Amino acid sequence: FASASEARRMRGPHGPVDEMGGCVDKRVLKNLEKLDLSDAQKHDIAVILKRHREELKNVSDRLREARMQLGKEVRADEFNADAIRAAFRQMAEHGEQMVLLRAGMLHEIKGVLTPEQVDALRSKKKDVTERGRKRMDRGFSAIDRWIDTYGK
Repeated sequence: FASASEARRMRGPHGPVDEMGGCVDKRVLKNLEKLDLSDAQKHDIAVILKRHREELKNVSDRLREARMQLGKEVRADEFNADAIRAAFRQMAEHGEQMVLLRAGMLHEIKGVLTPEQVDALRSKKKDVTERGRKRMDRGFSAIDRWIDTYGK
């Protein structure tokens, strides 16, 4: 089964989210390790990960490069909306490829699990969603504080 370091290498710049709280990334692998998987299930999941490993790395690399290019365009000395749009579209294209790849892998992995194990993974979604919402709320609170402090 994939180690934590292997999971870090497999994770792309950001992960898509499905009803289980993520596609195949470090969180999902950590949650899989918490399930009472049989040796056969662990082996089958490793086979799935290995089958998609190279493509996952390639798509992740392209996505990372596209995100870096978008950042360069956003931080450029001169504002160029067309260049930003083009860089964003390129990033979105690679992001779509990543979402589809990771979602497909997760679908394959769910096929190895029992219904109870799938339910256990889904239960993690509530925790992940709530933590994400709180993080976003804190970010908007910081914006509101800045506006209240300096916008008068």
